[in-house]
Amino acid sequence: MAISVDDPGEDEIALIPAHSPDERDRAIIDLLHEHGAMSLTDIARALQISKSAAHRRLKRLERRGIIVKVRGEKGRPLYRLRHAAEDKP
Repeated sequence: MAISVDDPGEDEIALIPAHSPDERDRAIIDLLHEHGAMSLTDIARALQISKSAAHRRLKRLERRGIIVKVRGEKGRPLYRLRHAAEDKP
């Protein structure tokens, strides 16, 4: 996926690659694949990164449709991988 951006003064459209998952993003995906659903705190702890850094990565993965935020026991927010079946109407 690429984002098109008009370059002022040019007739052509430049393509800027959209964010692709890096090593830490893949580590989050692997964790969720292995554990099912995890909290922000547990993900940050497992990756040894701050909660704010983990939150930014989770939001980006969520916007890309790779993961979803769900409610666990007692309404606690958890993150898990998005299932292909969820895309069907």
